[in-house]
Amino acid sequence: MKKLKIAVIIPVYNETNYIEDCLEAVFNQTRLADEVIVVDNNSTDNTIEICKRFPVDILHEPQQGQVFGRLRGFNAASSEILVTIDADTILDPGWLAEVQTRFSKDPNAAVTSLISVYDGRVRGLINLAMRVIYVSQKLITRSYGLYGSGMALSKQDWLKIRDQIHLDPSYCEDLEIGILLNRLGRKIQLISKPRIGISCRRAGSSSRALLPYLLQWPRTVWAYNKAQAAFIYPFVVFMWLGALPLHVVLYGSFKDWPDRLKNKVRAQ
Repeated sequence: MKKLKIAVIIPVYNETNYIEDCLEAVFNQTRLADEVIVVDNNSTDNTIEICKRFPVDILHEPQQGQVFGRLRGFNAASSEILVTIDADTILDPGWLAEVQTRFSKDPNAAVTSLISVYDGRVRGLINLAMRVIYVSQKLITRSYGLYGSGMALSKQDWLKIRDQIHLDPSYCEDLEIGILLNRLGRKIQLISKPRIGISCRRAGSSSRALLPYLLQWPRTVWAYNKAQAAFIYPFVVFMWLGALPLHVVLYGSFKDWPDRLKNKVRAQ
């Protein structure tokens, strides 16, 4: 059987504190990617200088917003499997090999990954909350969601759905891709191991900024299934209210950590 090629797409915007460790993990895989594409979304720091130390293709996307960077990378990639991660993602060494295995068994697969945060002082509680979100997503929409921190789909399926994506940063483009793949009859598979680690850096934003981010989830679902979204809206508001005390603690502690220390702490 032909070995399918894998492209890894990483949209970046001012990621000096994270991108080096992210790329080191990408190039430490037991199954190396055939393409690694970094899409610069108007960075003003040293992100691109760091990226140039690695054998990556660097593209520039002038329209601001992660959705535009991610889609630019998807369209540019020539490989059969499109993997996308965020700039703070740390892949366990066998993760791309597991993606290869899933697609070798089913070329029409779509893959999402169980995510754990690797920094912050109460990351155990945050990881528990994230697992609640996974289960809630599965129960409400009857499918796992795709998350840009670590997901994969076929290039062939991407070409079928790309014109349907809302080019609007207030939508979750990764979640929307998953919804559209469900409509193609694709079943999203969950990789629980090897793991993916992400930063808890969003805890450094204000609680006021956190709510619009959380509301991207039901807003995206609303565009396709209003009944499902009606269940998600109150859940998100409840989750936000319940997270406020925790978020205040995190906001007070996490934002004061040295940036490089934040990125070096790893979940055990």
